[in-house]
Formats: sequence, C-alpha cells, structure tokens
Amino acid sequence: MSKKPASTSVVSAENIIPDVRDIANQSRRSFVRMSVLLPTLGATSILAACGGSSDSASVTPVANTPVPTPPVAPSPVSSFGLAVLPDTQFYSRYATAETGNQFKKLYGSEPFMAQTQWLADNAKALKIPFVIHVGDIVDQVDKPQQWAIADTAMKVLEKNRLPYSVIAGNHDVRDDIGYEESAGNGAGTDATRDLADEPYLKWFDTKRAKQQATFGGRDPSGFH
Repeated sequence: MSKKPASTSVVSAENIIPDVRDIANQSRRSFVRMSVLLPTLGATSILAACGGSSDSASVTPVANTPVPTPPVAPSPVSSFGLAVLPDTQFYSRYATAETGNQFKKLYGSEPFMAQTQWLADNAKALKIPFVIHVGDIVDQVDKPQQWAIADTAMKVLEKNRLPYSVIAGNHDVRDDIGYEESAGNGAGTDATRDLADEPYLKWFDTKRAKQQATFGGRDPSGFH
C-alpha cells in the first residue's frame, strides 16, 4: 500500500515579518492616545510611553512639576535718612529786618525756620534720627540779626528733640583765610583766632551742643 506524501505547509515570509507600515501605524496610534493625556500626565509621561517597544507596556506617570518651596520670610531692614542743611547764610541774611525781610514779603515765611520746622514735623514718619548743618550758618559774621534768625530756626529742632550737629563755615568766623593761603606756622587755623570774639562760639557754644542726646565731644577750640 502506497503512502501519501506528508502534506507540507508553506509559510510565507509575509506571515512571519510584520509589515513595517503596521508598526508605524501602531506607534502613531499609541502617540495619539497618549497625547490626549498630556494635560494630566505631563510631557515627561508622553515621552516615556512613546519610547517603549510595545503598546501594552505599562506607563508610570512621572511628575515634572517641582514641589514649591515655602517662601522665606524677609529679614528686618533698618532704614533711616539723614537730613542735611547746607549753606543757610542767605536764609539768615534776607530774613532780617535790616534787609527788609524779603522772604516774608515775597513768600510769607522764612525759609530757614520753615525747613527746620518741616524736619521736626516729619522726622518720625521719614525716620530721620539726625540733622547735619554743614556750615555757613550766616552770611555776615558781624550781623547779630542774622545770628538771631539762625538761632531761632535751630531751636525748633531742640524743642522737638531732634538731634543735630553744626559746624562753623568760612562765613561764620572773623578771619576766613584758608590754611593754604596762610604764610606762617599755624596761621589761618583755629589756633590763631580770638575765641572770645567769635560770634559762632557765643551762639552755638559747647554748652548748647551738650544738650544734644548724641553729643560726644568737641574740639578744644569749640568750633568743631
């Protein structure tokens, strides 16, 4: 009895090797499905899903938003302002009766006192702990009326307990020759002045300066 030859199955290569186009289509479908989750998972999750070789691979969402750091409390800041009164000589000169009190006539006030009053009124709000007068308090050293104007204006600070310092400028001394112009040893300095004849030392002497809460000392001449 003859035997029938065994049947042979022929498997085409097409059944073994998947179509490259199918793989590409699957990848595109995977990307579209995952991109729908973009707002929830974030871009990092989508990239992780697309990087896998199989659609059935598990995807673990990766948070890409950093945990917010609690705000740091600001450090305390110490702020203040120092007020400076420079060259008030014309305020003293043209507020006197002998010059016709021109400021009062033109503006209705005396600028020297207006400035010190403003400082006293606003020192607390603006954190002004100290006022510095840098000299030339009056314009003409031998005019008592000018010294009186300056005296009244600076007393506003004293009355309101706003500490200040003051120094004599060249307009505030009898002999205003500069040291570099002098021809002798010590000439043109405080050592050559007649301290008993200096109006500055009568109106703004050391005793008056000591009333300031910030007083630390003065030069022996009393000028500084």
